[in-house]
Amino acid sequence: MFRSRIDGRVVMGQGPNLAILIFTGALILAFVLPPRAAVVFGVIAYASLAWWAYDELFFGVNPFRRMLGAAAVVGLAATAVAAIRS
Repeated sequence: MFRSRIDGRVVMGQGPNLAILIFTGALILAFVLPPRAAVVFGVIAYASLAWWAYDELFFGVNPFRRMLGAAAVVGLAATAVAAIRS
């Protein structure tokens, strides 16, 4: 489950990639800035999380990371549907 598809080594953790760093920064700014700016940074956070999920789903280093990406895609889709319905 944690073996790399590339070299077969066990991968238990790795540094954050650009998409997660953007997500984290945008999420923090969405919470501390005024409402208008918060909406913009909330959209940036959502988009960067979608980018990360896609990247993990199709290019994840091991099956666990791919499943994590799939779970994130499902969660983002459910969030989008709930937002559209309300």
